[in-house]
Amino acid sequence: MHTGRLTLRQTFHATPEAVFHAFVSADALKEWWSPEGYGAIEAQVDARVGGRYSVVMRSYVGSDTVYVRGVYREISRPHKLVFTHVFEHRGSSAPFARVGLVGHETLVTVELIARGETTELILVQEQIPAPDAEQMLHVGWHGILANLGRHLERIRRQ
Repeated sequence: MHTGRLTLRQTFHATPEAVFHAFVSADALKEWWSPEGYGAIEAQVDARVGGRYSVVMRSYVGSDTVYVRGVYREISRPHKLVFTHVFEHRGSSAPFARVGLVGHETLVTVELIARGETTELILVQEQIPAPDAEQMLHVGWHGILANLGRHLERIRRQ
């Protein structure tokens, strides 16, 4: 049954501050915010309530480009971040358009809970328009969070 809501949980060997920083740093976002088969080529962040963020991702194969943007609704460093999430269509093949996500605003809540030497991330995305969109977002976030894990591991080893 389609609920319009996606919940993902993942644990990282990092502090809540390190994970939080990865979400609000443009340099960090360029390293990890892209699903499998894509790489972030541009990121902009104005990390304040009412501030905006954007990420541009390009496919490793072909010229498909994906644009994501949003507005920060709540920032409680380092434990909670709430932001809108919108896909834009600018001439790419945009698989997101086929599932109703282009131009559709969803709401993402990221909670970070310290668990000893690790941090549990709980990501909830709401207002998802259709089951196919939910499935696409599920796959996308899994790849993105895997990249986040690699990013955090690299930072930890420095």
